Amino acid sequence: MSNNELSVLLVKFDSRSRDQSILSCLNQAHVPHNVFICYELGLYAFLKGVRSAIVKQRASIVIFVGFNKFVFIWTILNWFTLRIPHVVRIGGDPIEVPWSRYKNARKYLPTLKQNRFFAVIRHCVNILTLASIRNVLVVNHELARQPRFRRKKTFFLPPESKIICKRKERDGIAPVGQINFLCVTNLNYFEKYSGVMAIVDGLKLLDIDREMTLKIVGGGDYLFSLEQFVGQNNTDFKVEVCGYQSDITRDLEEADIFLYHSTLDSWPNVIMEAMANALPIVCNYHPTFAGIFSDSQKAFLHRSGHPIEIQEDITKIVNDDTFYTRRSKQSLDRVNQVSNDLINSKELTRWLKAITHK
Repeated sequence: MSNNELSVLLVKFDSRSRDQSILSCLNQAHVPHNVFICYELGLYAFLKGVRSAIVKQRASIVIFVGFNKFVFIWTILNWFTLRIPHVVRIGGDPIEVPWSRYKNARKYLPTLKQNRFFAVIRHCVNILTLASIRNVLVVNHELARQPRFRRKKTFFLPPESKIICKRKERDGIAPVGQINFLCVTNLNYFEKYSGVMAIVDGLKLLDIDREMTLKIVGGGDYLFSLEQFVGQNNTDFKVEVCGYQSDITRDLEEADIFLYHSTLDSWPNVIMEAMANALPIVCNYHPTFAGIFSDSQKAFLHRSGHPIEIQEDITKIVNDDTFYTRRSKQSLDRVNQVSNDLINSKELTRWLKAITHK
């Protein structure tokens, strides 16, 4: 069976490059494919556009890159019309993420309008959509192990991170003089906002007689709250709240240690980018994204919401040149390992063919 018998249509709901790993595999396997971007399209235009793209390309399978309410409606209509096999690529938990955002926005962001009725409706639609999906691409093994995915056909394909400034392992010594910490996150979610607060609290516990700078990059609804939090906390180190930045190349190049803390995530690409820059990673353990780390790295992950453990890990990294080198090498080794995992073109092609020829 030649790969030319397989023709894939990728449907994207935004402009983000979350389909990069899929495209890489399809290109390696020389599988014909096309991308249909339906950003800001209404329901009718979405359904018409997808159908037209399928007919024009003669696609044998559709991959939806993202979890969208339109997928549920398309699934129902597809059952009665084209009956073309389809797959949904899920990068995060499609149930808890929107519900958590609604709940915490009501509590911590009273100015952000969140209607409970429509939040419940969206929550129910997500549940129905997930129930209607049979084939799922997941970005981490932990997601595939959840009970809601056990009866579905799943394929593990981690995102292909944009390695923006990969460099060789450093000189093998901890930073001399000023220490530059970097935290890049998404401040649209309270779980990540509170993670930044935990990082700040951990740094405040450091007993290091050196200049320190914490640069926080990320935009979202909680940006103003973070600026207030930083302004109200007297620290012995400098804190720069930079907001959203489309290019963090220079930030990664200037950083000595990368800090991350969240209890709501799936596969933080920014961690991979920091690893590619040979930065030691100080991060909390959480089962939904622990798969991004190697087994040796997991040994150093701290518990969520424990600033003293953040302080202890940073102290070891800063004060021990050998330990700094070890953590730096772990980061580079993990990037290479994940890059090898992405060479899944044959496996993905075989999985897609099994679905189309079921």
